[in-house]
Amino acid sequence: MSFDIRPVRRDQLDEWLRLREAMYTGIDDEFRDQEMKLFLGDDTKECFLAMTEAGDVCGMVEVSLRNIVDGCLTSPVAYIESIYVDPEFRGTGIARQLLVRAEHWCRSKVVRKSELMPSLRIPMPNDFMRKWASKKLIG
Repeated sequence: MSFDIRPVRRDQLDEWLRLREAMYTGIDDEFRDQEMKLFLGDDTKECFLAMTEAGDVCGMVEVSLRNIVDGCLTSPVAYIESIYVDPEFRGTGIARQLLVRAEHWCRSKVVRKSELMPSLRIPMPNDFMRKWASKKLIG
């Protein structure tokens, strides 16, 4: 199954918000809105959305460049802030396509190292984390 992976556009904010709300719980609305604005206005952050052939948004990955990440001696380091796929589309390869797109973005920013690390604030399916946790994407 093929999906279109593109940077989030301002006219897709409602869909992006829907995905974030499905993933995160208990985040203050004001904090959430400020964080989304940061992704839209900061060239060291990017959100990519996955869309079906019909144009429906069904997944996302948020990636940023960080100066410091535990266990990394180089800088900047690409950091997967979050990844989410709607339940009905899991197992179709969307997460992999999202990670590949995030990796291409990182390479365009001349990043030397990127890892997907489990996060305490982002619940991820165990099978996804077993496959991808601590996997070096770059470097």
